[in-house]
Amino acid sequence: MTTDIAIAGIGAVAELHARSIEDIDGAELVAGSCRTESRGREFAEEFDCEWHADTTRMLDAASPDVLQVCTPSGAHLEPTLAAAERGVDVLCEKPLEITTERIDEMVAASEAAGSRLGGIFNQRYNPVVRQLHEAASEGRF
Repeated sequence: MTTDIAIAGIGAVAELHARSIEDIDGAELVAGSCRTESRGREFAEEFDCEWHADTTRMLDAASPDVLQVCTPSGAHLEPTLAAAERGVDVLCEKPLEITTERIDEMVAASEAAGSRLGGIFNQRYNPVVRQLHEAASEGRF
């Protein structure tokens, strides 16, 4: 079984996601959305996938199993809501959103739809980050 994945927001970080998807057995990048036509076409050609200027239209056309949200910070809510409305699972770049109210809206929509919402915290196990967290937890600042 193949897991079809689409990416909303195909800037620099999306290329890392796309390359990671290529390395996962059973995963296929099926589409990306970006408002800039030249960038969208370039991405689609490089990763052999569809390109759409609108995330909602992309979700309808490509019908992915998962949407990876790589839009700029503060622009994660709308694609997440669109995915949830369609029962699509979401993996979202950090921060999930810029306010707790917007995060709550994302969580509520995903729960109501029965879809999964995950966040990326790629530095969680970085030794320096762990040491800083430990120091902060112990009140050393």
